[in-house]
Amino acid sequence: MNKYIVSFIIALSNLCFGQQSIEKRIEFELKDGYVEDKIITLGSSGLLHQAVSTNRPIELKNDFYSTNLALIKSSAVQLDSKPFLESLYFKDEFSSYTLLTLTNNRFSIVSSNIKTLTSSKINGTFKGVFINFKVHKNVAIISGIENKIYKLMFVDLISGSLKNIDITYGDFNPKRISIEDFQPLDDEVLVYSSVKTDLKNADLYVTKLDLQGNQLESYNVTNGIPEKLVNVSALKSGNKYIISGVYAKHDSTLKQSTSLESNYSEGVFIGELINQKLNFIKFYSYIDLKNFSTYMPEKKQEDLEKKKETMEANGREMAVKYNFVQHPLTAVNGGYEFLGEAYYPTYMSVYNGSGYTRMFDGYKYTHASLMKFDTQGNLVWDNTFPITYGIKPHFPIRLISKSNIDNQSKLSYPSINSIQSKSINSETGEDISSRETLVIDTQNKDEKVSGMVSVIDYWFGDYYIAFGEQVVVNKTEKSKRKVMYLTKVKL
Repeated sequence: MNKYIVSFIIALSNLCFGQQSIEKRIEFELKDGYVEDKIITLGSSGLLHQAVSTNRPIELKNDFYSTNLALIKSSAVQLDSKPFLESLYFKDEFSSYTLLTLTNNRFSIVSSNIKTLTSSKINGTFKGVFINFKVHKNVAIISGIENKIYKLMFVDLISGSLKNIDITYGDFNPKRISIEDFQPLDDEVLVYSSVKTDLKNADLYVTKLDLQGNQLESYNVTNGIPEKLVNVSALKSGNKYIISGVYAKHDSTLKQSTSLESNYSEGVFIGELINQKLNFIKFYSYIDLKNFSTYMPEKKQEDLEKKKETMEANGREMAVKYNFVQHPLTAVNGGYEFLGEAYYPTYMSVYNGSGYTRMFDGYKYTHASLMKFDTQGNLVWDNTFPITYGIKPHFPIRLISKSNIDNQSKLSYPSINSIQSKSINSETGEDISSRETLVIDTQNKDEKVSGMVSVIDYWFGDYYIAFGEQVVVNKTEKSKRKVMYLTKVKL
């Protein structure tokens, strides 16, 4: 890991940009023998650096760090085999949880606690592919697909007991049921499932489970509603649930990607559930949001204008289809805030010896939208702004870190070689301030770097952590090193 080899810590408290400062930086040399480097922030207790060895013994290495970026303890958990799929992660206040898919239908869940500086492992078997993984009150909840059927699994991280749960709805064939997401809330788990009612239409069902995996209730949310709810999450408030997400029209021509990727959608929705019934649900098309189409690729904007003219001439409603990764709905004064990030898939041509093959080349992020709704679901304001991210991840991720302080929505996100931050007035939706902090530099005048911020994550208080990979060339020493760097930034 990428063994920690450089004590190269630079205190940079005097280097400030506005009210921002780069406080410390550390480096790890990137060497062969380790993969899946992850930085996991654990609040004011510190952070965890994880990586998986590729040589025997196969192990998950854990390095615990303080908030001063000082190494506290290094440990390792031995694994039964090399992971052959990218691991899934989840974290809470003090612990990080890693779900590793191993060979021969085996898996391991490794729990690492920064308070006790200990790690533990639980093993299990699953013959399918994992999709989602969350932990709540020492229970790991996992969704996956096995033999083309969605499955849900509850794993007790204390006892190691495992319970498989089949999600069924009446006489529907299990292969027509897709678990879109699940959400732990207090002492319950809400499971959101899309059930195909015919070739063109699907309804959203909600199943409530207790933390032992017992089914408490199940009901259809969208019966009679023409829109399809593509992604859903809920905010619990007393005896009601505020649901939000993105939607698409029930249209057989609407492209739907595989369950391992994000679906196209046409807009944002918000609704209120009370006693298993919708009190209201309201839909807002992307095309109606301010400046949403402004940040689309130029070719897509041209196609959109042509399509708009054609549809208006035929008296049809215009819609734009886009990928949109949502953040959890947050309660603010007078209503709720919804944040989403827009992206689209890119492709490249690869020569295969006899011709060219079109291959997926990652997702390109273009812009984000922050919206405020009142308690009745009416759109109060929306603010759309560009995202310039130099890396194209192969899975949808959230780039933006968000917090609400003093009637302001504070947003920070990575750009090329820098961190962008902005504050938005929660009452009016207007920009209050916007800043940029450069974080790629080593602050050594003899060194030249190439690379960029790959991730920025909120850490604690006013602090964020930025990290990525760089190649650093020292012109005086005529040396070159490939490193992973961590930079502590105060915003």
